[in-house]
Amino acid sequence: MKGLVLPRLRELLLHENKISKIEGLDGCPRLQRLWLNCNAIREIEGLHIVGDLRELWLQNNFIVTVMGLDSLYHLREICLGGNQIDCFSDCNLRCLSVLPSIRSVSFEDVYHGPNPVCKQTGYRAFIMRQLKH
Repeated sequence: MKGLVLPRLRELLLHENKISKIEGLDGCPRLQRLWLNCNAIREIEGLHIVGDLRELWLQNNFIVTVMGLDSLYHLREICLGGNQIDCFSDCNLRCLSVLPSIRSVSFEDVYHGPNPVCKQTGYRAFIMRQLKH
């Protein structure tokens, strides 16, 4: 993804590309939809430069924590099914509460399966409390 200079690009669909790191999006300032599902991403990073992002698909990667989203004020939907997120501690999922536009958060996906956190008692209630605006 390095070196993209597409200032008018709104959608970037890069699923199933063996991408291991989110980077090189500084040339896409108007990006609104980013699909990076089915890659090799371990960490949510490098998204602070696409502040207009509204939809982020990260299913079926190797993500263990939900961090790196705090600058995405316009983010409405994030899909994280099939990753390795295994706890809903304050530091792991509380970052969702600072996203003013968020409307849909998915930790479980019919095609990619659930995260381990989905099997823990009380996780849904915790997520709902985080998303109350």
